[in-house]
Amino acid sequence: MSKATQLQEALDHAEANVQHMATWSQRQLAERLEVVHIQSQLAEEKKDTAALELLEVWRSQLIAARLYKAEHHVPDTLSDIKQAIAEIETIQNHADDRQEALGEEPEVSEPSRPSQKQRPKSEPAESQLGLF
Repeated sequence: MSKATQLQEALDHAEANVQHMATWSQRQLAERLEVVHIQSQLAEEKKDTAALELLEVWRSQLIAARLYKAEHHVPDTLSDIKQAIAEIETIQNHADDRQEALGEEPEVSEPSRPSQKQRPKSEPAESQLGLF
Protein backbone atom coordinates (compact mmCIF):
# COMPACT_ATOMS: atom_id res chain seq x y z
CA MET A 1 0.00 0.00 0.00
CA SER A 2 1.41 3.35 -0.98
CA LYS A 3 2.04 6.08 1.56
CA ALA A 4 -0.56 8.29 -0.13
CA THR A 5 -3.19 5.57 0.30
CA GLN A 6 -2.16 4.99 3.91
CA LEU A 7 -2.33 8.72 4.60
CA GLN A 8 -5.79 9.00 3.07
CA GLU A 9 -7.05 6.00 5.09
CA ALA A 10 -5.55 7.39 8.29
CA LEU A 11 -7.31 10.71 7.70
CA ASP A 12 -10.61 9.10 6.66
CA HIS A 13 -10.73 6.83 9.69
CA ALA A 14 -9.14 9.17 12.23
CA GLU A 15 -11.94 9.05 14.78
CA ALA A 16 -12.24 5.26 14.65
CA ASN A 17 -8.45 4.92 14.92
CA VAL A 18 -8.33 7.16 17.98
CA GLN A 19 -11.14 5.29 19.70
CA HIS A 20 -9.51 1.93 18.94
CA MET A 21 -6.08 3.06 20.14
CA ALA A 22 -7.66 4.44 23.32
CA THR A 23 -8.31 0.82 24.37
CA TRP A 24 -4.57 0.11 24.36
CA SER A 25 -2.63 0.36 27.60
CA GLN A 26 -0.68 3.54 28.37
CA ARG A 27 2.51 1.49 27.97
CA GLN A 28 1.50 0.34 24.48
CA LEU A 29 0.59 3.88 23.46
CA ALA A 30 3.90 5.23 24.77
CA GLU A 31 5.86 2.50 22.98
CA ARG A 32 4.04 3.12 19.71
CA LEU A 33 4.62 6.86 20.04
CA GLU A 34 8.34 6.21 20.57
CA VAL A 35 8.46 4.01 17.46
CA VAL A 36 6.72 6.70 15.40
CA HIS A 37 9.24 9.25 16.72
CA ILE A 38 12.19 7.05 15.66
CA GLN A 39 10.61 6.41 12.26
CA SER A 40 10.09 10.16 11.84
CA GLN A 41 13.77 10.80 12.51
CA LEU A 42 14.74 8.21 9.90
CA ALA A 43 12.29 9.65 7.35
CA GLU A 44 13.64 13.13 8.01
CA GLU A 45 17.20 11.93 7.41
CA LYS A 46 16.09 10.35 4.12
CA LYS A 47 14.05 13.46 3.26
CA ASP A 48 10.97 11.28 2.69
CA THR A 49 8.19 13.88 2.93
CA ALA A 50 5.36 11.40 2.23
CA ALA A 51 6.46 9.22 5.14
CA LEU A 52 6.84 12.28 7.37
CA GLU A 53 3.27 13.36 6.62
CA LEU A 54 1.91 9.91 7.40
CA LEU A 55 3.96 9.60 10.59
CA GLU A 56 2.78 13.04 11.74
CA VAL A 57 -0.85 11.94 11.31
CA TRP A 58 -0.15 8.73 13.26
CA ARG A 59 1.64 10.73 15.96
CA SER A 60 -1.28 13.13 16.33
CA GLN A 61 -3.73 10.20 16.48
CA LEU A 62 -1.67 8.48 19.18
CA ILE A 63 -1.61 11.67 21.25
CA ALA A 64 -5.35 12.13 20.70
CA ALA A 65 -5.92 8.52 21.81
CA ARG A 66 -3.96 9.14 25.03
CA LEU A 67 -6.03 12.25 25.73
CA TYR A 68 -9.32 10.51 24.88
CA LYS A 69 -8.37 7.58 27.12
CA ALA A 70 -7.62 9.90 30.05
CA GLU A 71 -10.67 12.11 29.60
CA HIS A 72 -13.17 9.27 29.12
CA HIS A 73 -11.56 6.77 31.51
CA VAL A 74 -11.37 4.11 28.79
CA PRO A 75 -10.25 0.77 30.25
CA ASP A 76 -7.50 -1.26 28.64
CA THR A 77 -8.59 -4.24 26.59
CA LEU A 78 -7.18 -7.61 27.43
CA SER A 79 -4.81 -9.12 24.97
CA ASP A 80 -6.09 -12.16 23.14
CA ILE A 81 -3.85 -14.45 25.18
CA LYS A 82 -4.92 -13.00 28.51
CA GLN A 83 -8.56 -13.19 27.43
CA ALA A 84 -8.19 -16.86 26.42
CA ILE A 85 -6.52 -17.68 29.75
CA ALA A 86 -9.34 -15.95 31.64
CA GLU A 87 -11.93 -17.95 29.68
CA ILE A 88 -10.12 -21.23 30.39
CA GLU A 89 -9.92 -20.40 34.10
CA THR A 90 -13.64 -19.58 34.14
CA ILE A 91 -14.51 -22.88 32.48
CA GLN A 92 -12.27 -24.77 34.90
CA ASN A 93 -13.85 -23.01 37.89
CA HIS A 94 -17.34 -23.92 36.65
CA ALA A 95 -16.28 -27.54 36.20
CA ASP A 96 -14.82 -27.59 39.72
CA ASP A 97 -18.03 -26.08 41.12
CA ARG A 98 -20.13 -28.73 39.36
CA GLN A 99 -17.96 -31.52 40.71
CA GLU A 100 -18.16 -30.11 44.23
CA ALA A 101 -21.93 -29.83 43.90
CA LEU A 102 -22.06 -33.51 42.99
CA GLY A 103 -19.92 -34.33 46.00
CA GLU A 104 -16.90 -35.38 43.98
CA GLU A 105 -13.39 -34.15 44.43
CA PRO A 106 -12.07 -32.23 41.43
CA GLU A 107 -9.67 -34.38 39.48
CA VAL A 108 -6.21 -32.99 39.06
CA SER A 109 -4.54 -34.82 36.25
CA GLU A 110 -0.80 -34.80 36.12
CA PRO A 111 0.91 -35.28 32.82
CA SER A 112 2.40 -38.71 32.58
CA ARG A 113 5.89 -39.35 31.39
CA PRO A 114 7.08 -42.76 30.35
CA SER A 115 9.41 -44.30 32.87
CA GLN A 116 12.69 -45.94 31.94
CA LYS A 117 10.91 -49.30 31.81
CA GLN A 118 8.28 -48.00 29.39
CA ARG A 119 10.77 -46.53 26.91
CA PRO A 120 11.61 -48.70 23.96
CA LYS A 121 14.89 -50.56 24.37
CA SER A 122 16.09 -49.42 20.95
CA GLU A 123 16.19 -45.73 21.98
CA PRO A 124 18.09 -45.00 25.19
CA ALA A 125 17.33 -41.70 26.94
CA GLU A 126 20.82 -40.28 26.29
CA SER A 127 20.59 -40.72 22.52
CA GLN A 128 17.30 -38.80 22.46
CA LEU A 129 18.94 -35.81 24.13
CA GLY A 130 21.41 -35.61 21.30
CA LEU A 131 18.60 -34.76 18.90
CA PHE A 132 18.14 -31.35 20.45
